[in-house]
Amino acid sequence: MRFAKLDERVITPTQANIGDAGYDLYALLEEPLELGPQESRLIPTGLVFEVPSTMAGLILPRSSLSNKRGIIIPNSPGLIDSGYRGEIKVGLRNISDERYTIENGDRIAQFVLVNFINPFFNLSMNEVDVKNLSTSTRGTGGFGSSGV
Repeated sequence: MRFAKLDERVITPTQANIGDAGYDLYALLEEPLELGPQESRLIPTGLVFEVPSTMAGLILPRSSLSNKRGIIIPNSPGLIDSGYRGEIKVGLRNISDERYTIENGDRIAQFVLVNFINPFFNLSMNEVDVKNLSTSTRGTGGFGSSGV
């Protein structure tokens, strides 16, 4: 996948370990940014991605920030479509009762690239009456139908 840096200070996305699905994204800030309790902000990364047309980019929270600090991505996962060529910004929200400071270069999220099928282009879509759909073992069971 191709990407561009909008600033010389931008940190290239990195994997913590070979084989990890996610690439860490880093904050690009002029000065430290404080997130107060219950406050949300968009954090720039200085990156522009060229997501392939059969793929989507997902912006996911870092478990250490969400579980240890209460810093979440409120619209998780964030979605980057293949046609978007703007700067990747990460929406963060502080759901804790304490202020949290984000510094330039801090890891703020993970980026995962996934394949998807667009039914309008990749499959033939045919509307039918619900009784004409095939049956399945699961049927209409949902919301805990397989157990807790």
